[in-house]
Amino acid sequence: MERRIRLKRHLQRLPAWILTVITLAAVLWLTLAPHPLGQQEPPPLFPGADKVVHVIMFGGLTFAALADWARSRDFRSVRWPVCILMAALSSLIGIAIEFIQRSMDMGRSYDPMDMAADISGSFLVAMLWICAEAYRKPA
Repeated sequence: MERRIRLKRHLQRLPAWILTVITLAAVLWLTLAPHPLGQQEPPPLFPGADKVVHVIMFGGLTFAALADWARSRDFRSVRWPVCILMAALSSLIGIAIEFIQRSMDMGRSYDPMDMAADISGSFLVAMLWICAEAYRKPA
């Protein structure tokens, strides 16, 4: 119990929304930089692996936003409308990135299936968070 309290104190000392800002910066770099992992293309793991990466990136962005929201409110429960809002905002960022990629002409490509993966990851994490809140013990 003491470790949990100490962890909460350390997390609350972080600047507001820092987890979201760091995650968003990473997502923007990975999705908008011409060669985010260097000049050499990574070998394809399996067909559709890039869509799994999109699910993970935007699920991670939603998770960071929800964690920052909870952290800013002394780790009180996050209500489901906030979860849906954070997922919607994360999804809109993913959609905007795809349109930005289309207009950049720097080697990145526009793909509606990437948008679907971004939305899926965002809402999957929001639904998991909502389900977890149902089983959460009051602190």
